[in-house]
Amino acid sequence: MEDLKAVAWMLRYGARSLAHNLAFIPEERADWKPDPAAKSPLEIAAEVIRALGMYRPILDGPEAPTPRPAPPQPATLAEARTVILAVAEEYAAALEAAGPELDRPQPMPFGGVFRASRAVCFPLMDVFNHHGQILYLQSLLGDREMHWDEAAIEAEFVWRAPEEAG
Repeated sequence: MEDLKAVAWMLRYGARSLAHNLAFIPEERADWKPDPAAKSPLEIAAEVIRALGMYRPILDGPEAPTPRPAPPQPATLAEARTVILAVAEEYAAALEAAGPELDRPQPMPFGGVFRASRAVCFPLMDVFNHHGQILYLQSLLGDREMHWDEAAIEAEFVWRAPEEAG
């Protein structure tokens, strides 16, 4: 499914950028919230990990064993960055390997039935949504810089001729 290969690419880049930006939040602010009802940087990172784990069984098919193991709960932002990159890579690889088995109805845990090939795209939206939350928290903490992950941009966006791409 060519569309899911594009989703995998975007997921990898989004996870890299999110992990990169988490590095600019001081570890002593990992549990900081601008409001008691808000989420802390560590809680936001954990939500990304949870979403990738929650939707992963869809890629395994309706016969996949349930329940899956609970997703890792990172204790630090450094650990969260590592886990986000690992679970995003595993999810992206599963997206790339997916095929016509996703042309099926998928009952959702919150109700309703979606197309499985579309349901597996929700974690991508989740990554970008939470990426924005982290950038906002950075600004509330006084960080006014844009922290572009130059290595990720180089790896994911720069055009190379086929003979250069290897």
